[in-house]
Amino acid sequence: VPVFVAYPQQGKKSTNATSKITDVVVYPDRARVTRTASVGLDGGVTDVVFKDLPATLIENSIRAEASAGTKVVGIELKRAYSAETKDADIKQLEEKIQAVNDKKLVLNDQQNIIQNTEQFLTSLRSQYDEKVSKELLGTKLDVDGIAKLIEITEKTLSDSAAKRRSIGVSQRELQKELNVLQQQLNEIYRSRSAETKMVTVTIDSKQGAEVSVKVSYVIWNAYWHPLYDARTSLNSKSLELIYYGVVTQNTGEDWKDVNLTLSTAQPSLSGQPAELTARFVDFYSDTANNAPAEGGNKIIISSEKYKRTSEETKSRIADEEDRIELASRGADLPTPLYETASVEEKATSVFFNVKKQETILSNNQPHKTIIGVDSFKPNFEYEAVPVSSPHGYLKASMANNDKPRLAGELNIFTDDDFVGASRLKTVAPTQPFSAYLGVDESVRCTRKEVKQERGSTGGFFSSGKERQTHAYSIKLANFKKETIKLTVSEPAPLTRHEDIEIKIVNTSSVECKRTEEGFLKWVVELKPGEEKELTYDIEILYPKDKAIYFGTLMQEEFNRVQQKMSDLNQDARQLENRK
Repeated sequence: VPVFVAYPQQGKKSTNATSKITDVVVYPDRARVTRTASVGLDGGVTDVVFKDLPATLIENSIRAEASAGTKVVGIELKRAYSAETKDADIKQLEEKIQAVNDKKLVLNDQQNIIQNTEQFLTSLRSQYDEKVSKELLGTKLDVDGIAKLIEITEKTLSDSAAKRRSIGVSQRELQKELNVLQQQLNEIYRSRSAETKMVTVTIDSKQGAEVSVKVSYVIWNAYWHPLYDARTSLNSKSLELIYYGVVTQNTGEDWKDVNLTLSTAQPSLSGQPAELTARFVDFYSDTANNAPAEGGNKIIISSEKYKRTSEETKSRIADEEDRIELASRGADLPTPLYETASVEEKATSVFFNVKKQETILSNNQPHKTIIGVDSFKPNFEYEAVPVSSPHGYLKASMANNDKPRLAGELNIFTDDDFVGASRLKTVAPTQPFSAYLGVDESVRCTRKEVKQERGSTGGFFSSGKERQTHAYSIKLANFKKETIKLTVSEPAPLTRHEDIEIKIVNTSSVECKRTEEGFLKWVVELKPGEEKELTYDIEILYPKDKAIYFGTLMQEEFNRVQQKMSDLNQDARQLENRK
């Protein structure tokens, strides 16, 4: 247990502080909590004791300060054991759970009554069937009585079935409520601990006065992440972006009416860069003696065209996922009034100071607070990836203001209805950025392979090559009442070997550009009701004694991970066998 003492004092006085959590700074993986206490000091050296602090606080993070005219001369931390628990909260939840169970018992009783009634009717019908059989033998048959019994039985059984269904629905709803209450009770039991921490702050004051003492500490089980709402109005060509901070904590302390700050700082990251190690290039071999040593790095460089490293592959996969991850578009909403946070930029991070005091309970439930509301006048365009979807996706492009934005989910609203979700990337102040606003059913893209041929080149005595030809058609249609600009992207194959030749011919009238990543891109302007067709051909030549396949970077990365897992499993089995 750390003990920080400036110097020993004789005749020290001691007082227990009644403190309150006043300020909380939440980081992406932890929080810094500040407790404030007002104590009356007589002058001289006094120990101010802060009791019942959470056991999970980070011991080396404790700091203390006192108001002007006094000096903090020592800080001491001790473990303690508190008899005070959350019995009041537990009792309240247990009472709610008992009330739900009582309702379930009432429903069970009703269900039993219905079941007994149905059994009685079934028994009664059996007895009457026997009576009818005897009357038939004696040629005495009460037709009216039989019809009346059938009518009463059918109505009673029908009513019973309806009641049974209603009871089943009520039982399911009560079970859901019971599960939520039980989860809340389990959360309290998990966060409850008999062990606490006690901090003693030694203060030297020249004269008696009312002194404000603050103790701060960092604690786990608290974090925040960003969330965005996008409200668009295509008529006014505007976009409103609401920036939320979603805070979740289960520290064992309730934060009631605190000054809340959200920080982008990441204390978990190292404060200094990693030390570099030398890298080398050697001829590739599968033999063990040519493998890199443990902890080392080995780069394999080949002459194959467009060879990618796994790091590049991961980057391509991330870009492709962010590009395709789209949602439904929104419409205009009335502009509400919001209390937004002030932004404080420090040397290495940004702090959002929430203007109103917040209450966040220690229940592991998300709490949403508004960081800011910003209006933009973006450029609205459309993008399409026909190989994966026949729809056009609305994209808003704009320049950010002076507020940094962390990556997070983007919810899209039309009027008061939630219509879809997308994702916003991390955006620096003043940086241009784009946000996908979802599917527009009025923009359609239909892709089709219209030709596939296989053959050979060269004569009978020449080596020649195998040839594959593929022709594709992409039909575009704009059913909107305005002219749109649509960017269409298609994956074009890249050769991974010098013996594989690929020729791509754009056979449509619209200009096509080929990117280094292996994509074909057309930028098309479509008037209201206009349709256009994009066409292109792919010709692939390769040696006759070889077979080719079509793959993607994502498949390649998946195969690499699968192979790595297989190798690790094999190593684990070999290690187990040696043991």
